Amino acid sequence: MDSAASSAAVPSQPPQGGGDAPTADGSCAPASASTGGGGGSAAAAAAAAASERQVQLDGIDIWFPPNTAEASKELTVRLMRRTIGRKGIRRLSAKGADPNLVIRLLPKGVAASRVVRISKVSLLALAIDDPHGAGPYMWIVDPRRFAGSHPREERLMMLPTWATRRMQTEVLEALIVAGANPSAYRCGRIGSSNRVRYTPMKVAMWSANMEALEVLLTHNVQVAGERLAFLPRIASGVPKRHDCNYLIHVFRVYCRLLHSHPELANETDGGQQNPAHRLASAIPDYGCNFAPHMLNLLEFHGVDLAAADAEGNTPLHLAAITGAIFTVMQLCQQLPAADVDKPSAVTHLTPMASAAQSLAEEIERHTALSEEERKTQTRLADLMSLHSQVIRRLLFCGASIDNMPNTTEEDQRRRAVVKGLYTRTLNVLPYRVMDCVNEALAPQRDAATLMARILPLVEHNDENPSLPNPPSPSPLSFGPQESSAIAWHIGAFLHEPEAINAVFVMKDDTPNGRRLLDDMHKFVNLAATRTSGNREVVGGVIEGEDGQQVRIPHLQCFVLGDVDGRRVGLREVVHKLRLDEVRRFGLSGVVKGFNNEAGDEGCVFDGGQLGFVDKEGAYQSLGMQ
Repeated sequence: MDSAASSAAVPSQPPQGGGDAPTADGSCAPASASTGGGGGSAAAAAAAAASERQVQLDGIDIWFPPNTAEASKELTVRLMRRTIGRKGIRRLSAKGADPNLVIRLLPKGVAASRVVRISKVSLLALAIDDPHGAGPYMWIVDPRRFAGSHPREERLMMLPTWATRRMQTEVLEALIVAGANPSAYRCGRIGSSNRVRYTPMKVAMWSANMEALEVLLTHNVQVAGERLAFLPRIASGVPKRHDCNYLIHVFRVYCRLLHSHPELANETDGGQQNPAHRLASAIPDYGCNFAPHMLNLLEFHGVDLAAADAEGNTPLHLAAITGAIFTVMQLCQQLPAADVDKPSAVTHLTPMASAAQSLAEEIERHTALSEEERKTQTRLADLMSLHSQVIRRLLFCGASIDNMPNTTEEDQRRRAVVKGLYTRTLNVLPYRVMDCVNEALAPQRDAATLMARILPLVEHNDENPSLPNPPSPSPLSFGPQESSAIAWHIGAFLHEPEAINAVFVMKDDTPNGRRLLDDMHKFVNLAATRTSGNREVVGGVIEGEDGQQVRIPHLQCFVLGDVDGRRVGLREVVHKLRLDEVRRFGLSGVVKGFNNEAGDEGCVFDGGQLGFVDKEGAYQSLGMQ
């Protein structure tokens, strides 16, 4: 495999020696470690060679500390190639191999001074497999946000895996028995240099390697201060971020870790961020329902999902800024409306205002691009779409345009962007409402359809069975639509108004959300119990006795003012709310969507008049303001 291979795997041949021969302990004979050049220039190589010796792998350079024993080098290379077992580790330890050796990893042929970040790892960390091929962050040597002149494949070190999970466990145990201290090598940046250290625990966590995690926890590895509950933030940290199978394993190792050390969930970093902040700032957003599960896990272990960091940003602020729509959706569900629209104490921006700021900047950059550039720079269009989705979700969940800054021209442009998205949000609102109503009435409709077919087939006998020679049972007889009406009333026991809360995204602790939820619940209850069939609920066109088509309106179950007041349906009530928002923010483009020829006149009424007629025939107000 040459250095331009798609992944910088350890080569199938030893760096500078012959092949490995099987030995009695089940491992292979050692590969020789030799000196090689690895700097970007002759001067850099000479300087490096003077202080350290180097083993060159395919696309990756391994740098050893000065005066490293040959046995330690052999142990390092064989661990990376997965060609050693317990007995081999014991033999090399007896020869002077240091199980606590720490090496540096650099990209092949690049001077250390030009490397963005040098990974420093211990032998114990190197022995931990990446069983899911995820390419954890610490194995990406010299990472860059954009690859540039360095193809990403040349910088990703993909080590082979042990033959079995048990063999990995045995090797880790053997290293610890030989003296490797899993708690000795602390994580963090070395001074102000570009050298970053990774503990075995972080390698196990980010590789989603449960077996390695169990070994380390069994040996009481120190975990405090390592921020192990913090997920990688950058997309290059987890190339398989959207691989559902991998994310399932990631979630499991975090569950296992927090079960043993729940206190880790409440650690904070230097910027006062907790694990929820880190999850919310991941780029791109985690998929496969991972974010909701992780947020639930963190909240269960006491993480404050509304905590502000040193810059005044909550996890929702960060998710809105990065366009992490899945995280935004879950946080909006778990947080009260007051926290959904809570301004930062530092920037004074709400999460929606922060998302609008990002979106406005992206629109400006996108507008400046030529047509050809827009075709190639799709990432910008993707970000615009994500931030648009974030703003629309925040609007659904209680964020208000009123709480956005409105001082400068730039503020007003951002408001205009949000107003356009609010118009789109209001245009889909009636469909969301009807989806919720249909979900609540679905069990009743299904049961009524089935029973309407079965009832005419039921046999009965009204005669006294004690009489001699009673008549044979005969099918039930029904008048027109009678069986359907009976089936509908029986099915009414199955309607599920609670399904509305499970499906509807607007929160009941916001004025509009509470108003719509109350209206939907009342509509579903009246539709299920005060009608004789689904036709009365949905309306439509039927053929009258004279053969003419007759239009039946949707259920008009609400009345205005009193028992004899004008009747309106749920569609009119929803459009009334939309008209209120149009007047409040000066919106345009909201489409009525039904009876368009009649205009908005039938939906204009005083909200305080809205009510319904109860079973006793009395008027009951819905208390709508």
